[in-house]
Amino acid sequence: MIGEEEQKRILAELSEIFSEEDLNILVLGSIAVHYRLGPVGKTKDIDVRPFPIDDDSFEEYWDKLEAIKERIDGSLNIEIGGSTATLIASLEGKEVTIEVIDAGGEKFLTREVIDDMIDRSEEIEGVYVPSVEHIVVTKAEAHLDRTEKDPSKEKFRQDLVNIRKLLKKKELELASEEIERIVDLRVERKRDQLLTVVKRYLHEVMTEDG
Repeated sequence: MIGEEEQKRILAELSEIFSEEDLNILVLGSIAVHYRLGPVGKTKDIDVRPFPIDDDSFEEYWDKLEAIKERIDGSLNIEIGGSTATLIASLEGKEVTIEVIDAGGEKFLTREVIDDMIDRSEEIEGVYVPSVEHIVVTKAEAHLDRTEKDPSKEKFRQDLVNIRKLLKKKELELASEEIERIVDLRVERKRDQLLTVVKRYLHEVMTEDG
């Protein structure tokens, strides 16, 4: 597990390594919440999406990941289909699992969603962080996609509850119109259910517009 104090230090080091291959890092998952709203506890891995990735030279992108692997004397396991790669790195004196996310199609984050995240991200301490609205919809989608028997479904529900608490503590609100716009980037069959999940757990901290 990666402690709260280690997370940003690891990402700062990782960002420098990726920049040597002309890649920026978009952080995803709970660490993105950490950058936006505050610490959310330990995590077992770090989710990142390097960019830019040129669709016409995808092979060059994977070559860059291989070069990064060599630089950190780590290992790289590319999933069949190339939707994710697991990079094992030795950082902060410990073995760290980096989940390198590309667009995985309908089952995960589509290229359109990722591109929109990047366009609306903010550079914070050397990495790029999605908007809180994007983070919320992604967590809600992860919750929606899990079956009731999957223990991670409850984990993602709790993530949404924790985000609500952090927003209330900081007296911040989610923009309802922006939430709806981001939901509309998902496949049509998911949209109504996804918006229902977001409102179920975060209606208290959503603006009334939209």
